[in-house]
Amino acid sequence: MTHWRHAVLRSLTPDLICESLCDVDLDALHERGIRSILLDLDNTVCRWKCDDISEGTADWVRRARERFSLCIVSNSIRPKRLNRIAEALGIPSVGRWGLGRKPFKGGIRAALKLLAAAPNETAMIGDQIMTDIWGGNRMGLYTIWVRPLCERDFIGTRPARFIERLLVAHFRRLGILPEGWRCA
Repeated sequence: MTHWRHAVLRSLTPDLICESLCDVDLDALHERGIRSILLDLDNTVCRWKCDDISEGTADWVRRARERFSLCIVSNSIRPKRLNRIAEALGIPSVGRWGLGRKPFKGGIRAALKLLAAAPNETAMIGDQIMTDIWGGNRMGLYTIWVRPLCERDFIGTRPARFIERLLVAHFRRLGILPEGWRCA
């Protein structure tokens, strides 16, 4: 494989793959030296277009807040919804407006600054390779890819989901996919 192809694939490859946010092991993150966690909103913390936060997610965030600084970093086009959910979870948020969208560095950089966090001590957790994982990898974060909470997505996300399905074959060859994993 050529060097540039290898570099592209590495930039799109998560450090860890989990079934859901609730399956991310907080003890393992802490032992790895992670001190801050950036969370994607839609289909990671809650379903797309929904404000409902599951009990499991609320509990995971509560436990995570005891040991880590947390921030939601979202490309959501609904800033009021983002703020409501972040407030309900008791954590700050960084939206897309004026800061740049994931995978661009602006929003992630703003969240790191807000938390006074170092990239090498920060994890990014999200359901999209082309935004969350690529953006986190570009900033030197520990990246965790989770299965989307539902199959409904913003229409602009659909091309990225197609690319994700192609990448799954690569991840299978690397042996990093959990048993039975399939894309949304």
